[in-house]
Amino acid sequence: MKRSFHSRLLLMVMICIFTGAGSGLAADKLITDYQRDNLTLNGKWQVVVGHDDEELWKPQAREKITDWAEVTVPGTLTPRLPKGASEEARKAARQVDTKRKCVWVRREFDLSEAQSQRNVALKWNGIRFGATAWLNGRKITTHPTMGPHTALVPPDILKQGRNEILLKVPGYGSIPKSKTGFPLIPTGGAPTSWGSRNVAIYDDIYLEFYDRAYLKWTLAISDPKANKVTLRVWVDSAQKLPETLEISIAVRDLTEPGKLAGQSQSSFSAFDRPLDIPVSIQAPKLWTPQSPHLYLAELEARANGELCDKVSFSFGMRDIRVEGGHYRLNGAPLWLRGSNLVNEWRWGDRFRGQAKTYIVDEARVMNLNSFRTHTGPPPTSWVNVADEHGTMILAEFPVLYNYMKNFVLTPEDFEVWHKNILIDFPGWITKLWNHPSIVMWVISNETLDGLWEGGPYRDAVLALDPTRPTMRTGGLGSTPGTKDNLDLHPCANIAKGPEGWIIKDIIETAASKDPTRTLTCTEYMNIFGGRDRMTMLWTGKSEDPDIKRIWAEAAAEHTEAMRRVQLDVILPYMYAGWTRLRGNNWRQEFPTPMAAALHSSMSPVLASLDLFDRNYLSGQNISTPLYLINELPSDQPVKIDAYITPANPLLVPDAAALAEAVWHESFERVFKGDTIAVEQLRWSVPNKLGAYYLVVVLTRQGARPVVSQRMIRSLARADAAGALKHKRFILLAPDEAIVKWMKSNNLPYSTTLGKGRIDADTIVICDVAKVSRDDLAAAPAIIEFVLSGGKLVILNQPKWTWKELVDFEINRWRNWLNGVSSRVFRYEGIETSILSGVDPEHLKRWNGLPGTISDGWIKGEILDKGKRLLWQEKPERTVTFSMPMGKGEILICLLHLTERLNAGSKCYDPVAERVFVNLLNTTGRQDKYVK
Repeated sequence: MKRSFHSRLLLMVMICIFTGAGSGLAADKLITDYQRDNLTLNGKWQVVVGHDDEELWKPQAREKITDWAEVTVPGTLTPRLPKGASEEARKAARQVDTKRKCVWVRREFDLSEAQSQRNVALKWNGIRFGATAWLNGRKITTHPTMGPHTALVPPDILKQGRNEILLKVPGYGSIPKSKTGFPLIPTGGAPTSWGSRNVAIYDDIYLEFYDRAYLKWTLAISDPKANKVTLRVWVDSAQKLPETLEISIAVRDLTEPGKLAGQSQSSFSAFDRPLDIPVSIQAPKLWTPQSPHLYLAELEARANGELCDKVSFSFGMRDIRVEGGHYRLNGAPLWLRGSNLVNEWRWGDRFRGQAKTYIVDEARVMNLNSFRTHTGPPPTSWVNVADEHGTMILAEFPVLYNYMKNFVLTPEDFEVWHKNILIDFPGWITKLWNHPSIVMWVISNETLDGLWEGGPYRDAVLALDPTRPTMRTGGLGSTPGTKDNLDLHPCANIAKGPEGWIIKDIIETAASKDPTRTLTCTEYMNIFGGRDRMTMLWTGKSEDPDIKRIWAEAAAEHTEAMRRVQLDVILPYMYAGWTRLRGNNWRQEFPTPMAAALHSSMSPVLASLDLFDRNYLSGQNISTPLYLINELPSDQPVKIDAYITPANPLLVPDAAALAEAVWHESFERVFKGDTIAVEQLRWSVPNKLGAYYLVVVLTRQGARPVVSQRMIRSLARADAAGALKHKRFILLAPDEAIVKWMKSNNLPYSTTLGKGRIDADTIVICDVAKVSRDDLAAAPAIIEFVLSGGKLVILNQPKWTWKELVDFEINRWRNWLNGVSSRVFRYEGIETSILSGVDPEHLKRWNGLPGTISDGWIKGEILDKGKRLLWQEKPERTVTFSMPMGKGEILICLLHLTERLNAGSKCYDPVAERVFVNLLNTTGRQDKYVK
């Protein structure tokens, strides 16, 4: 819904009235959450760094300082690096910021005679890392954290004419820390390698005026079902409050300027607790993302008929709660589909002033309706845009751990840490709580402090603001989440591990979740270790022009998996890289492949393929679950087109790619509102061998088509019986799968070496831990067998201990997902019969969740005695190796083959079977290695 010109004009007029536009101090740049009589202190200040032990509030001490420099507030108070500074310069500057003790800043400002006779509150919306303030040499307040703060100024300090404010701002080097160096105040990203440690007044600073009674905080508590809003008001003063205070309230509809929607007038004589003032609203119009309707609340406080204070602010009639394990907005299901912002409002002119373009226009191209503001709440200017246009915000407090190893606190440390968190959060909440677009408070990120955060901290937040739920992001620790939410951070879904581990984890977690708690995922798609390393992980190359598309396809697949199990919040990380505002221009419709992927996978109406496997036998008939997802409240008539095409539709779907389809089927459906249903899509693998895409395109009126696509491969089955019919095999300690496969192909084999001469072409060691003592003692005979022209194949197994036969180790990281991969690559310049009939692309992702091909690699001096054939993650990690020995050969193959051999198994894979046949098929040194 677009706000009318007249309503926007009314808002601008009111802002001018209540922000003191006539003061001549750039009031037009001050955008506050509450409109009231104020005076901005933004603009030019003077700064001096250091002098942390001096008393600069005393004129005689201050006069000795001659190196004051000019800075602009809001802004950084310390020297900034020029654009294009080297990495060495950045590291050096960060070291200086880390050690800095303090900064002093000051400015002068003028008050009129009328202003000097009023009561004053000093307010700032954010100073890193806290501040102590003096006015005209008198200490007013000390705030130990970096969030918003309000201090009531005692009478008779300010005067008509020239006044001075002085702030002492601690640097990162002087804030309280644990012995391990972790800050004991909330600092957002500061403890990380990328977070800010410089000193800054990073948001507005100003004065607010009142007389005798100050309407300090006001919270609108909407009750749409009862057609009312309750204004909860906290009253304060720097002097004695009047005995009685009359508070009048008018609520106006901002879409119809001047129209009164409700009013109330009450008298109060006790102010030791907040005042609840109900106001009936006639036929309330609800705030929703689709119809972001706003009201204006105007409050006046009078004593004996004389005005004490007046304040106004916008709010929305909306109710958010958790019911039945899901979020609900105004009683209807609320699905939050978005991404993460990381303080882009501080990134420079490309983002400043572009909130509408960034979090509304570009976001809607990707079907994103919400953002989590990672490491800190957003500024008022951005939230105002979200209020007006229906973008939802999960506002995160700067309580950040990131699972840091150095977060080791003593009980005394925890006491300080908890105290400072409880000091910091009320400033954020009371500043932003009337913005209807803020649908949730994110009280911490990736923490291990679950008992306190999920208990006293969460309870304190909800006690102050009962109008929205809370969340702790990241699900690690002994007490993950909160009473009403469990949030997951599978951040490494494209950075490590097999491609389907996140799908497997999401399915299992959703199946076992507490039915009373919401299940959310607020971070995935993170890039760790650099793009080059991750490109190598996915493509086997340090650079690949298709890497953005490959990651986008993974994002679509993983996002759809979350949609199918109905996660309440889905927020891939991070939005900036996928936008046109960042300089991307992939296609006319979409700035990046990721934007196209999210446009489809985040669409509120979607037909999603539940298909992980890629490798199929040609001509095979397949039945695939197709999830019919409708997150809109109304029924949606749709057309569904299913295709099999050899060309990649690029997630768009690309018309040229669909024109090449070898199969097409079309049907219509009506997706019922707020439902998810499943039906079977039946299709046949093309008879012609090769790679294809199974594509489902959904079209509905008024929306761009969306697509669910998966790569499939049409493959021929290896003729094991024909290729191996004259071979003789000894299988040492074979598992049930190998035995079944050998029998199904009528291949004779023995499971022991026997006595005397070894009568076989190939010996296969399946599990050394189960090889008999007699066979273990025959290591010399096996070596002689190989020297004489035989082949020894060592398959993947938990551990290798038969060093008398072959001396090597199987290296596995016990660390989570490291060294586990669904992709292996051939060394450059190597040709090997092991890959006969196997395209290198066929070594990427085998059937069966999570798609693991390799979870260990070969280690030892043996690698210097032969040829490395295949590797995973990086070339140093060899997973298949050939060592010539006399006339024969020893092959070590750590690929996950045996569980995928039998066509009747759920994870049967024809590529794995062909590789296994190739391993058994050659006798002696028949592989050739070409540099």
